[in-house]
Amino acid sequence: MLMGVNIVTMFILTPILFSHLGKEGYGIWIALTAVAAYFSLSNFGFTQTFLIELIKNKDNPKKANRLINTAFFSLMMFLVVTLPPFLLVQYNIGPWFKITEGFVPDAQRAFVIVYGIFILNFLGSVFQQVIFGFGKLTQRNLIEALRVLLNFGLTLLVIQTYKGLMPVLIINSLTTLIYLAAAVVLAYKQVRFKIHLGHFHKPTFNRFLVPSMHFFILGMSSQIILYSDSILISTLSGVSAVAFYAITFRIPDQCQRLIFKISDVKIPKITLLHSQGRYFELMLLHNRLFWLTVAIAFPVAAVLILAGPWVIETWMRQQFEVDFWLVVIFTSSMVTQVLIHVEGVFIQSMELHKKMAWFTLAGAAFHILLAILLHHFIGLRGIALSFLISQTIVGLSVVGQLYSFIGQNLGEGRSFSFFKLRNAGRWTLETSDPKAH
Repeated sequence: MLMGVNIVTMFILTPILFSHLGKEGYGIWIALTAVAAYFSLSNFGFTQTFLIELIKNKDNPKKANRLINTAFFSLMMFLVVTLPPFLLVQYNIGPWFKITEGFVPDAQRAFVIVYGIFILNFLGSVFQQVIFGFGKLTQRNLIEALRVLLNFGLTLLVIQTYKGLMPVLIINSLTTLIYLAAAVVLAYKQVRFKIHLGHFHKPTFNRFLVPSMHFFILGMSSQIILYSDSILISTLSGVSAVAFYAITFRIPDQCQRLIFKISDVKIPKITLLHSQGRYFELMLLHNRLFWLTVAIAFPVAAVLILAGPWVIETWMRQQFEVDFWLVVIFTSSMVTQVLIHVEGVFIQSMELHKKMAWFTLAGAAFHILLAILLHHFIGLRGIALSFLISQTIVGLSVVGQLYSFIGQNLGEGRSFSFFKLRNAGRWTLETSDPKAH
């Protein structure tokens, strides 16, 4: 439901905002959002480690409260790290992103609001993880869907009266604040935490450092690969090209995010099965998620390639011409991403991400160098092709680790198999006469 609300509102709002803000205004929004996404790396992987630990200790209110406070005050400390780069970008925003001189003051003011929204989401991520860790996905998605609808309605109302990006961002910050307030209330219903510096637990903080470091490297590398495109394009071709690239990418990206949810919602279950050593059930769960993803991804890809350009042109009301090969590259990337994502979710949920972190970091550096090189020869297609190549190489380099680990822990007489979907002996064990065994 949440993804449906997101897709429908995005589909309606994007051409309206593109027309309202213009290519440069829309491109500035995308570029600034990409910069703010990098600031989220300053959590240094603590939120991921916190989620895994919370799932293991959610039946212990005292430990859960200590974990929540340790994570929250850690993030408050880490926020200091984001201030210098914020100021650096703020004072160099015009030349760095090739923004037309007349748009620079608006871009600087907009970046202040974008940074404020980042801070709200950054601190609020602790409470969102509490909701997720306690398995209250329906409730969390409901309040998120209401936020999206409220933001959609108020944005449509505001742009009828006020021009520019600032009113849109102010509405975004307001709805974000309302959503996070609701998330805090919902999290409190799951565990009666009390935010107080006295509950900050230094030994827990120290214990988080090593696993969080690898989550940080993994997150940083993924951010570079995912969000560097907007920054690269703005510096190489200007922010107007960012708008063209982002809108072409939008529909494959929404399909990808929707398919991601198939495995994302199983993170708590994967963590529990791993902690309990139930590796045969882990293998079965992996196989069901993998083949369900395959069954959805390829038909979606076929539709995108056949009808994608026409859909985008119709959607954007002929405001620009679609590059067919860019659509093909983005669609191919979507397929590889959703298939590799299944393994990635298992690796991170089982805390096997150390190798993955270093490979992804190498892939991020490779992506930037390859993107710059290919952009010289084939323009925007080169940046998209670099994204596809680097992500695929990184994914294939680490998935074998998961299968090897599960295979080694299945027990005697069992080996990892992609084609086993259920426990053939389960029905017999549960229903037949024990003497028959």
